[in-house]
Amino acid sequence: MVRVKYLITFFMFVLALALFSGIYSASFVLGDANHSLREIYGPSENISGWVNISFTNENTNSILSDTLGNSIELFELINKSINSGYSYSCNPLGCLTDYNAENGETTKTFTLNSGNSTLYGLKFTGNVITVNSVNFDLQSDAPVSCESQIKVDIFDDGEIDYTNENIFSGAGCSNLKSYGCFDAGASTEEPSINTVPYCQKIELSESPGFEVGAWVQNVSGNLLLKMEVYDLESGVPLASCALPDFSGTGEISCTIDYPLKESEEHFVCISAIGGTGNYKIKMNSNPSPGCGFYGLPPQTNNPAAYGIFAEGKNFDAVGTLSVQNSLPSGNTMGGLVNQYILDNYGSFNCTSGCVVPIRFISGENQNLTISGLSANYEKTSGLLSENKFFDLTETPAKINSGFGKFFLNNGGFSVPSTKGNYTFNLELNSENVFSEKVSVADVPEIDSLTPISTASGFPTEFSVGITSSREVVNYFWDFGDGGIGTTTVNKVTHTYSSIGEYDLLVTAVDNGSFSSSRTFVINVSSPKNLINRTLKSTKENIDRIKTQILSFDLFTQQSIDSALGLDSAESEIERLEELFKNSTNETEYSSIVRDLIIINIPQSVLESESTSSPITFFPDRDDIELGILERITGETFNSSNENGYLNGVILWNQENIDSKIDFKEISGEFKTSVEPIVRIFEFEVDEKKDIGGSYFLIMPKLEGLMFGGGVSSNEEGGFVYVDLSGVRNGKVSFSTTEDVDFLNLPAFISPGFSRLSVLDILPPEDKEDSRLTIFILSIVLLVVIAGIVYVILRSWYKKKYEDYLFKNKNDLYNIVNYVHNAKKKGLGGKEIGDHLKKAKWSSEQIKYVMKRYVRKGTMMMDIPVSKAIGKLNKKNGIK
Repeated sequence: MVRVKYLITFFMFVLALALFSGIYSASFVLGDANHSLREIYGPSENISGWVNISFTNENTNSILSDTLGNSIELFELINKSINSGYSYSCNPLGCLTDYNAENGETTKTFTLNSGNSTLYGLKFTGNVITVNSVNFDLQSDAPVSCESQIKVDIFDDGEIDYTNENIFSGAGCSNLKSYGCFDAGASTEEPSINTVPYCQKIELSESPGFEVGAWVQNVSGNLLLKMEVYDLESGVPLASCALPDFSGTGEISCTIDYPLKESEEHFVCISAIGGTGNYKIKMNSNPSPGCGFYGLPPQTNNPAAYGIFAEGKNFDAVGTLSVQNSLPSGNTMGGLVNQYILDNYGSFNCTSGCVVPIRFISGENQNLTISGLSANYEKTSGLLSENKFFDLTETPAKINSGFGKFFLNNGGFSVPSTKGNYTFNLELNSENVFSEKVSVADVPEIDSLTPISTASGFPTEFSVGITSSREVVNYFWDFGDGGIGTTTVNKVTHTYSSIGEYDLLVTAVDNGSFSSSRTFVINVSSPKNLINRTLKSTKENIDRIKTQILSFDLFTQQSIDSALGLDSAESEIERLEELFKNSTNETEYSSIVRDLIIINIPQSVLESESTSSPITFFPDRDDIELGILERITGETFNSSNENGYLNGVILWNQENIDSKIDFKEISGEFKTSVEPIVRIFEFEVDEKKDIGGSYFLIMPKLEGLMFGGGVSSNEEGGFVYVDLSGVRNGKVSFSTTEDVDFLNLPAFISPGFSRLSVLDILPPEDKEDSRLTIFILSIVLLVVIAGIVYVILRSWYKKKYEDYLFKNKNDLYNIVNYVHNAKKKGLGGKEIGDHLKKAKWSSEQIKYVMKRYVRKGTMMMDIPVSKAIGKLNKKNGIK
């Protein structure tokens, strides 16, 4: 009995310990009504909903993840504006990294390789009143270098507080020499130098000083010249030097003592400050893009490019550096340490120790020693001095919170890309938080929003881009500032009254009551700041795209330029810049904002889709417009036999020409989406025999349609046509901004009706031969029916069977591209087939692609129907 009592007691103790341990170690707890998620989503759409959760001593870097492997750090999601109402606290304050300090020593010697860093720190204990000063020495054996050998980051906050600023007296770093946008290989002109500066935007490297200069020609006399460096934004002069006397032609330079802790763009200028003479500077005749100007900085219009340069100087060998209490920034180390302790520990009560981290970052392989620490501070007991450096280990801050709605919307969690029913799981450090059933269905997809930046007090029209198979009937807008709205169109006007960032939540509902939502971050600033920032970013985007498109062929360049309206956008930006210079009040600024925010230039462009090789083109019956062909050729057709003529066009294509089409799509990367800009097609038509007359490529007048290569096109009744008989090499390139590709391009090729094989069956003239005629007509009719069935089946194979095999057209692109590359590598058909089977492609898909690749029929013979009909017609006297 006693043994049983002991066993029960032991069991209860173990159970209590287990329960206590579970409660103690739990980092989160779910509250009542613990979560709510939207149930229906579009493919790959982000999860929308919340979880009612509290945290206890949870690490800020804990990972929240979903079923698909999407993840985000806890603190990053807490800091999203959508969670601004979630209440929490951190230890230490500010949710900054905490440090453990050990092994205090007066001297620390360590080795760092290039690109590595290490942490040491100071430690204050007791009730500190104030830290008066901090000084220490650093010794390094790092040699002369173009890279900063050592950087000191006090407080480990990513801001460099101290670095080697000693300039090596010898040569500079040729690899750091920059001429900005000047192209020495392009055509140049030579304007004269005077007291008005020639300036160029140049990115100065991280260096202790610079050699600055220009290409100069002394035509006559003796001018006194100077180089000057200006701040990019304010135009304030930062450093200058006098150029040496010069009597020839070439580059001259002088040294400025202007250390930079990180690379940064500046204006570098040359001008005359005295003397008389005629000196010239080299200038590109037609720079694209420009980065220079003639005049005093700053200027936003930079159309020129001059032979001005800047070259970073070497950092001298480090030797011994004294890190003084007075920092180069003008602050004192003691004052910054005081503020750090207050920000991270809440007070000067350092009974448990207040640790101040210092990170040493290496740009060269080197051995270092830190010593001579003198950290003078006051305590209630008197004046003290700390002389020990401590080894530090980092620990993440801890988050504590009560229950509250913790929103997941902006966490990057998503549903699968294919439709169906799924279970969404949310985990914290691999521990399940909750699971919920969700569905992926055909719902409206919100692709984009413009604009995403606006000015306070300015009525802004916001517009969303939508992809939906059904009509969207309602849009619900939550502007994040307390304002809401409902519209039946994809646009709404709203005014933000205060600057800041706002989460604009858009919900689209279609006529099947399916909905989807997306949140966009709207940046609201003052009109003046918005104009300044947007002018700069738009110009940068235009310059970047003009550089990017140089990698494309000329017609693609022209198509992108035309679709984006780069030239007109550039002219509009120049006009608005001039207005901005002369504007002085909010009314004038608002007028500029109104015109500026409708200029929508992407940040960059890319080739988003293409055929790996030319694809055989065959017209679709539904795309053949006989009425337009009649108007183009002036020939008439018998409307009662429309099917006969449609079949005639298809048969003429099969018998007379081999048409192939190449395709690529160019998209723009905008801030909220990647969107198609322009689609580019190239038709190549090879005649199988001498056609000997005109035949036409005909298509509707697509949006933004543009032809290349000197091709002559004509318009007729909303259609555009090209006479292919007069096209050199049988190639026609064109582009359009309309949403079409090579699979659904509504084009066809045809000659006039008189050259088509169209059956026109006449009544018999001889009654005695009626039975024979009827027999012959029956045979002819069977042939015609067989031909029509063949055409219909072939059209079905092209339009339906391919869609059945490859529901996602990208799959077809990929497998054809694989076959093409495998053939180039010398693989045989059997090997390619075996590889594709291993990759889980079906036998039916493989057979289709292999036949299509070698341009055989896709399980249907190519029969010369028109020839057979012609022979029967001739033999039996049937026209």
